[in-house]
Amino acid sequence: MPNPPDEKTAAMVREAASLMGKLFISRRDRKAVYRPDHKGKWHWTAVESKYTMDDFVQHLTGEQCLGTYLLGDDSTVKFMAFDIDLNKKASYWPMTDEDVVSLDKAEGDLEAALHITSDPAHRWARIVVSDAVHLIHNAIADWHLKTLTMVTGGGAHVMVLFDEPVPAVEARTAGISIVTDMESAKRLNDNFYSFGGIGDEATIEIFPKQDALDGKKFGNLIRLPFGWHHEAALRTYAVDPATLGQWKWDKIPSLPTLRALAGG
Repeated sequence: MPNPPDEKTAAMVREAASLMGKLFISRRDRKAVYRPDHKGKWHWTAVESKYTMDDFVQHLTGEQCLGTYLLGDDSTVKFMAFDIDLNKKASYWPMTDEDVVSLDKAEGDLEAALHITSDPAHRWARIVVSDAVHLIHNAIADWHLKTLTMVTGGGAHVMVLFDEPVPAVEARTAGISIVTDMESAKRLNDNFYSFGGIGDEATIEIFPKQDALDGKKFGNLIRLPFGWHHEAALRTYAVDPATLGQWKWDKIPSLPTLRALAGG
């Protein structure tokens, strides 16, 4: 069992937890928890209770994994997001140690390869994700809004934070417009687009997924940042798109990132 954090670390975790609640939570009266069922399969569960500070602390320490419902009860959102997910079965260009593309395409699990440097699909998986991230950031560069790019278990989340809550329909319309304008994206439905340099190596999902609650109690949720991804057995982490290479990614620390997003 890990040793409890020292006083300084505990204080930093609690500060980060407080910022998480301020930045990403629109609905505090119901929380989404990622947990295993009786068969050991992980899935999201809606819990009819309010978020607490301890919830966010446990999310950051990996004791539990939380999601947030984007739409407030007035159908406004604090942020929009682009969920980039690599496909488990897709074509890729094998990359050699000398960064040369093989002349023969192969097929593999790009999602699994994202974090396994020895996998022959690793570099191509990272190229697909970094290309999508850069295209999204280039599209929103003139908006002068704060963004958070998180590397997840099998892709990335690009979260775009608004200065004030905006109607979900406006955020969703903007998200659809951004992805539709991507040359490598093909529309699958109102929320999903396929993406890739060869074919359909990834999908991009747009959040919020609803224009308004329209009588529904809650809309869709998205995983909160800086939590533990149980299937991939790793902690999700932030990267700086300005320094994001094709396959060499440097993590940036959570607390300074959250402080910057909160204007601190």
